[in-house]
Amino acid sequence: MTVVLPALFQGPLAPLSGKLVLPDDPRPVLPGSALKDAARMDAVLERFGRTFGPGADRRAVTSLWSKWYFDALIPPVVVASLLLNHGFPLDLDGIGVVLDDDGKAQAIRLPHEGSRIEPEDVFERFAPLTLGHMEPFVEALSIKGRGSPKIFWSNAGNLLENLLRRMRASAMVPEAAMVQGEMLLQARGWPERRSNPLFQPVRYLGQDGIRTRRICCLRYLVPSLEICTSCPLPRNPSAIDACAT
Repeated sequence: MTVVLPALFQGPLAPLSGKLVLPDDPRPVLPGSALKDAARMDAVLERFGRTFGPGADRRAVTSLWSKWYFDALIPPVVVASLLLNHGFPLDLDGIGVVLDDDGKAQAIRLPHEGSRIEPEDVFERFAPLTLGHMEPFVEALSIKGRGSPKIFWSNAGNLLENLLRRMRASAMVPEAAMVQGEMLLQARGWPERRSNPLFQPVRYLGQDGIRTRRICCLRYLVPSLEICTSCPLPRNPSAIDACAT
């Protein structure tokens, strides 16, 4: 297996190794274009949902599947961008998804290894990730009653906020680049007055600064799983119903 930028993902970044691969990776992939094919995605989600046993809500299954996908995609792309000013080819139709036997995303196969970038601002830096990849991905995943787009954007934002927090604590990233990364979650809008669906996905509440998601991931709708530690839900039915819509 060929790993993109192997020298980067070492030490504390070792868990990122293997999340991005090149065309010579021998494993079969689900083409990125298939993510927009309702029938093919339904088959993947059905296979993934079987891992949770009976009673798992379709929206929750899709939400949890998106977490695995974002975990393969976002950390290596953001780390490479902020540490090395390296950009990847992320057009959704040009990538492939390596799935395990349960249908979980294990790696993203890229058409080539990308090149150095010199972005002028945060929007230029992350446009290939947010507009070129995540926006059509979320749109495709949201069809056929699989869940609200805001849930999938929240899953991405939650992961990104945690990643950026750990990167700042590591002091590995130059301050100017770190500020750009954090701005992705702090800007209320993207250029041309487009609202930012990644805006402030996490809050720190109370004197203890308890980390809390702004939007629930619907994990509570899977009977075999416990509610996550950052769940924003008060324990009442009306709040749960509102969060699921």
